[in-house]
Amino acid sequence: MTYIFKTGKPSTFVEIYLPKRSGFQGALYRALVDARNPKEVKDHLLRYENRIKMMLEQEWSIVHTKFTHSFIEDLSSNIGSIYVGFSMYEVDGVFFSKNSIGPCEERTQVIRIIFEFPVADDLPLDCLIEVKKFLRSAARSLKEYGSYDKKYEKELKLAEDWIVKTGVFLIGFLIHRIILAIEENPDLQQDEIWVTSFWNTVLNKFLPQNR
Repeated sequence: MTYIFKTGKPSTFVEIYLPKRSGFQGALYRALVDARNPKEVKDHLLRYENRIKMMLEQEWSIVHTKFTHSFIEDLSSNIGSIYVGFSMYEVDGVFFSKNSIGPCEERTQVIRIIFEFPVADDLPLDCLIEVKKFLRSAARSLKEYGSYDKKYEKELKLAEDWIVKTGVFLIGFLIHRIILAIEENPDLQQDEIWVTSFWNTVLNKFLPQNR
């Protein structure tokens, strides 16, 4: 079977870092699996709506206007196109506490997720370049992004909406589910929870020619 190359699609590469402890495993796996279920996502976001807003609003003001019941409905009903899977691996971690010169060694579990921005095959190249430029910028909204050619506005608004959806899903569902697990088991308490995101990711695909 022949495979053909498809032009790289703009994506976001995310990793969540947690200590490899047995207390995390059940809650973490359930959260990662439940994340694919529209009802689980919707029910969680609605139940903890105010608390999630408080988590996000200080650093991400656009959430205040975007995070509505209709937004939650749209996000949950389309979760299948946003979240398509995850991978996990482990590394040996060495950390230093704030008031200690001695190292603390602990096995670290890393959850890796790639979010792919949906790009139409017939999207003009100049528009795709502008979308990539926006996604890779420090801006978290079109207002912060500044001036742009109005012919790109439709696709840029879709990209802005996608940023909010992936962010609310990642933080409001996955991270918040982890926080709830910590609250139920004080032994899992963390000084910090780290999440990294790489916005310059390009997802290259090789697809069977007969597709």
